[in-house]
Amino acid sequence: MNRFVESKEEVKRVLNILEKEALLLNLIPIAFNDELEKDVQHNNLFMNTKNSINIIWDFILISFRFYGEPEGIFGCYFEEFKRLDKFYLEHSTLL
Repeated sequence: MNRFVESKEEVKRVLNILEKEALLLNLIPIAFNDELEKDVQHNNLFMNTKNSINIIWDFILISFRFYGEPEGIFGCYFEEFKRLDKFYLEHSTLL
């Protein structure tokens, strides 16, 4: 098996693990609950749950790396993602 195929299989395996991650599964209903006030939603997603931003970011990052740049209506989010990813990489060693 060549290295590219091995890497792709590894990414698939990690995505599969993340998709079953209890924390991520708990966060998804909050993220898509339109009945919550935005402040409550944001606090529940990012402030009140330890490591939530890490699991969300890892899932988005690995998904984009595996599936590639989104198309159509979701394509506009990719530029914002790249900007945030650059910021994250520049500041990831800060406490």
